[in-house]
Formats: sequence, C-alpha cells, structure tokens
Amino acid sequence: KIKSVRNAKMILGVELLKKMNDEVIKKIVKAYDNETGFQFIFTPLELLGVERKHGDIKVRFNEALCRIEEFFEFKDSVALNNLARIIGVTENDLKSICLSVSSKLTQKGFNTLLEEKGFKVEEKFRKGTNFIFYLVSNK
Repeated sequence: KIKSVRNAKMILGVELLKKMNDEVIKKIVKAYDNETGFQFIFTPLELLGVERKHGDIKVRFNEALCRIEEFFEFKDSVALNNLARIIGVTENDLKSICLSVSSKLTQKGFNTLLEEKGFKVEEKFRKGTNFIFYLVSNK
C-alpha cells in the first residue's frame, strides 16, 4: 500500500522555451532527428524482435500538446504482425508505435502545468537562458 507523503519536495530541471514559432519548432525537431537519439529510443522494440529495417522513425511536433513525438512507422507487415501478437493487439491497432514524447513548454506553460497538477513552486533557480530548476512541494 502506498501512503501519501505530506510536505514532500522535489527539484525539477526544465528546458524552457522563450517563445514558440515555426523557426523554433524546426530547430527542436532537427535536434531530435538524429541517429544517436534513434539508437536509444529504438532499443525497447529491438528487445521485442523488431529491426530498424522494418520501418522508419518519424519525428514530429504536436502543436496541440506542445511536444516532440517520435514514432516508429512499420513498413514490414510480418514484423508488424509479430509485434502485434506479442503485445496482444491487432495489426490495425499498431500501424505505428510511439517511442518517445518530450514536452516543450514556455515558463508560463510549465507554471500552469505545475498548478494544475497540485504543485506549489517554492523556489526557482535559473541556469543560463533556457534552463531552470524548480523546487516544488505538494499542496
């Protein structure tokens, strides 16, 4: 049984954006669209027998949720069927699989998210222009 912890505090390190526009979005997507990152995020699928040749990794920015999303889109129906069988879904449910999600918020957006989730910001520590540490507590 998990007990509620009162007056708990934690430190969150967050990369924040000053503004969101097409130029910023293109830079963010480009930074995620690289082989080094792909090797890291693809490992769970490799453990299930999927190989990179079975599809393509696509990086996109979801404007509605303000986040980067990395998906593996299958082009090999045999690999798709095998994975669907292993994880217990139909082939139609699994045309692509989400490998990674990374939210990209402005400071105002992150503060709103903390408030919505019931956290109180105790202190902020800025590091450079785009990184900030929050000391937060539960209310």
